[in-house]
Amino acid sequence: MGGDDNAASEPKPTWEERWVLEEGGPGRSGGQGTVQRVTRIADGTVGALKELHPSHSHNTERRYRMQLEANALKALNGEGVPRILDENRSNFTDTRGGPPFIIMEWIDGMTLSDRCSGRPMPFDDALRMADALLNTLERMHRLPVYHRDLKADNIILQNGDPGRPIIVDLGMAWAGSDGGIDEFRTPDGQELGNRSLRLPEFAPGNPAGRDPRSDIAMLLGVLFFALTGKQPRVLTDERGRKPHEREDIVPPGITNDPRWQKLRGVFTIGFEPEIENRFQSVAELRVPVYRLSP
Repeated sequence: MGGDDNAASEPKPTWEERWVLEEGGPGRSGGQGTVQRVTRIADGTVGALKELHPSHSHNTERRYRMQLEANALKALNGEGVPRILDENRSNFTDTRGGPPFIIMEWIDGMTLSDRCSGRPMPFDDALRMADALLNTLERMHRLPVYHRDLKADNIILQNGDPGRPIIVDLGMAWAGSDGGIDEFRTPDGQELGNRSLRLPEFAPGNPAGRDPRSDIAMLLGVLFFALTGKQPRVLTDERGRKPHEREDIVPPGITNDPRWQKLRGVFTIGFEPEIENRFQSVAELRVPVYRLSP
């Protein structure tokens, strides 16, 4: 885990000078780029290398997103997110430079998606995880940093512990200001967010999308997934039902818990289509969640 602060504060053009790729090691691939496990030559520190896909190396919007991700990770400094160990910030928005990269600390553990897909988490574990995620979101929003893509695939349960969720992949995050790189803004008409829970404020053409209340709704979507093993997908279905009102996808082990009826009230507010009718802050949501916690 450790790290050399100087390595992160003195960007270098390529990562191969200081890191070795673990051939055949674990990794991830997403829309933004690939994440592979690397080892620092100097001291054996294990890191997670994130590079843009080669097809995106000259895409200014993708580079802009990588810079915002680096800004957010640096601001959070490892509190509920991976710390940055190395990067080449000078290349993020200059398409004439080499491929941009970020190397973060490697987080051991499975994603929440892998843990809960078709296999719901015990009620107490899910609430412990939600409480820890609320702590991280509160720190993010205070900066302010808005994740905007919170989902089970982007949460790693460190060493398998539901009480230690680490939020990863801040490639869609908004970090306080545009940092003087406004020309790299996401093009109009592009949808933000994710398909685990589609929010109306992220629809193409909507001027919103930089609002902490969106993260709060997605966090409740993550909690719903942890408890049911099913993604909520939409705030209301074709019959006007919210995810928790669809009893066919909520397992009996959850509905039989005496806390479920109280949690239904939390979901009723949190899954409101109108953003003004949802929980307005992490602090406002924390109160009912805390009362349900073991």
